[in-house]
Amino acid sequence: MRKEGFILTRHAEATAAGQNLVLWLKTATGPFKLEIPNESSVCFVLQQDCSAIEKLLTGSGIDWTLKKLNLKNFAQKPMAGLYCTQQTGLYQATRILKRYGISVWEDDIVPTERYLMERQVRAGLEWIDHSNRVAIRPVTLQPGLSRLAIRVEARGWRTTQIPQLLAIVASGDASGDASQWCGYVASETTPTTANAQPFDDAASLLRAFLQHVVEQDPDVILGWRLVQDDLRLLQHCCDAVGLRLMLGRDQTPVVWHRSDPNKDHWRANTQGRVFLDGIDTLKTAFYFFQDDSLESVASAVLRDEETDAVASATAESADLMQQAKNILAIFHQLQLVPFLIARSYLTGLTLDRSGGSAAAFNNLYLPRLHRHGYVAPSVGSQTLHFQSPGGYVFDSVPGLFDNVLVLDFKSLYPSIIRTYLIDPLGMILALSGQSTNPLLGFDGGSFDRDCHILPGLIAELWTQRDQAKAAGDQSLSQAIKILMNSFYGVLGSDICRFYDPRLASSITRRGHEILKASRQWIEDQGYQVIYGDTDSVFVHVGATQGQTTPQQIGAELAKGLNLWWQERVQLEAQKESSLEIEFETSFDRFLMPRLRSQEAGSKKRYAGVQRHADGTDTWVFKGLEAVRSDWTPLAKDFQRQLYQLVFQDQPFDVWIRQFVDSVLAGTRDADLVFDRPVKRQVDDYAGGLPPVAQALKQLQQQYPGKVFRRVQYVMTLNGVEALTLQRSPLDYDFYITRQLAPIADAVLCFKAARFDQIVTAQIGLL
Repeated sequence: MRKEGFILTRHAEATAAGQNLVLWLKTATGPFKLEIPNESSVCFVLQQDCSAIEKLLTGSGIDWTLKKLNLKNFAQKPMAGLYCTQQTGLYQATRILKRYGISVWEDDIVPTERYLMERQVRAGLEWIDHSNRVAIRPVTLQPGLSRLAIRVEARGWRTTQIPQLLAIVASGDASGDASQWCGYVASETTPTTANAQPFDDAASLLRAFLQHVVEQDPDVILGWRLVQDDLRLLQHCCDAVGLRLMLGRDQTPVVWHRSDPNKDHWRANTQGRVFLDGIDTLKTAFYFFQDDSLESVASAVLRDEETDAVASATAESADLMQQAKNILAIFHQLQLVPFLIARSYLTGLTLDRSGGSAAAFNNLYLPRLHRHGYVAPSVGSQTLHFQSPGGYVFDSVPGLFDNVLVLDFKSLYPSIIRTYLIDPLGMILALSGQSTNPLLGFDGGSFDRDCHILPGLIAELWTQRDQAKAAGDQSLSQAIKILMNSFYGVLGSDICRFYDPRLASSITRRGHEILKASRQWIEDQGYQVIYGDTDSVFVHVGATQGQTTPQQIGAELAKGLNLWWQERVQLEAQKESSLEIEFETSFDRFLMPRLRSQEAGSKKRYAGVQRHADGTDTWVFKGLEAVRSDWTPLAKDFQRQLYQLVFQDQPFDVWIRQFVDSVLAGTRDADLVFDRPVKRQVDDYAGGLPPVAQALKQLQQQYPGKVFRRVQYVMTLNGVEALTLQRSPLDYDFYITRQLAPIADAVLCFKAARFDQIVTAQIGLL
């Protein structure tokens, strides 16, 4: 009988008879536990070492076999497979071999990953039972995953040895309809959530919560700092009352792994259910917020008229159930679970795997490499470690400009890999003399024109992305874009088995060459390039002639540059170019600021205004105070209003004086508050405490045992003071000279004006 399902979790289990692979699947009829019996763990060794290996492992108590294979390593030496019936046996065997100087290959690939990748199964699979032997093949299906968002409240978390549990809430669609559950310890707190259930003690509350999870049976459990805060908190509370944190299917417990022995950072997993943290998922999907707290992200993403979100509530005052509902709403609004599903089909990574670029590269590249007859090098075996350069950034031309165009290379690094055939296997073949007409790279890199893997893989992904965009599948399109752009970073990182600085340099140095040559071509057309960064160039076209618009100039420049690169690549490399530059946007007015106290232009910091056909404007601030979370609302408001006046050539002197007057008069006091998330505890700072830590320390001393996820503070005449503990007068001079003056001078210098000269009268009164 044939069945199919989507992989939720996977792991290997040791049994007396051997090693079973366990895959928990979401099927059309519900969750299913698929067990694949007697699968060995394997690594590769040199055939010339087989005799020595037999002597070393005989009598070791390890159940192993050796088999000669039709595979080679990158040094062209024939390989054998070392098979062990248990993963622990493979670990023991490789330790013995390494102790005696015998090299092994691919010993870090766990059996579940190898089993799936060699069968090209990444996320969906079909299986057939053949006389106690399971056969699988890849399929594509869209699972309807049920979700449950949780929030936990306690007193003393991270400040006392045993936290005091106060309440747990859960909200989700796990049963098919919207469900809500809230329990609290009656003697400790009375939550604002309607229909909350009181419990006599923490143990009773925990048992009821665990039973609720069983009844709802979610595929995915969502949270915000889910593992680091809520799950660890629940684990501590369970330990304190002698319960096991059974959040997995089949009543299985949460399993913990410490990411770094020197850091208090953990990973958690369980069988049959996936833990998804909101912050990690946003980063995986390339959503970045200046402030990643739940309240700030909800405020940025959700609209009250479209959801039930109370996005403006603070962590201390928000209804706990509303926080859980906000988590569900954010995941729904940004389509984060569909994105993760699309990513799993592309990469073979599980839904909860954040980052994982090197693992994704392994899943895609290794099966193709094996089919070419090669095994991969071990992680850390590369002997070259010189630094390859990063993306090229032009020295900017500071100033206030009219009509600036942005031309952007579409997926520059993937298109370089595809055009110039940059590939680990292709480089090995070329450098070993097996290529008759290699394509030269940089820093000693050279690539075979006929035998390669990565360029073809990118071509496949490129086509898939075009199809996804045409079909309106934004989740898949975004997943493909992120995956393709990760390949350069993987090849340039020593945590990747294919790391080689010649690969990375052949990408980035080619990018340098492309940007410099593109700038020269644009300037030969009579336009000024005022800035460029990695894959973009900013072109000042100034006043246009006749009926020609800046947008038309941008389109013509992109068309001409693409034709020029096609001809140049064909002439120099005898290759078809995959480079494609696009006219991205235009700014009616554009500011490139100077470095402070210098004449040179800044990098990665600019502001511009785009005017649309309907007469509306869009303001863009990059790296400036208006979009940075470490500046006050006062500074952000000041910058936006001042830039609007300057960009529109309106008078600004009187407005600046009036703004400063309002600060001195105390009418802007509410905008002088620094509002920062707590990302590090006070004890984590080795030296002096920054302002946010000083304020946190004050709050912890005033309210022992209370958890603070955000800190609000002000600058007073006596230094930093937490907002709720403020006793001293505000230091208006600090806000005027340290917040307003730098912002003003960054733009006023292009108007032959200075902030201190404009406000001399006000400053003198301080």
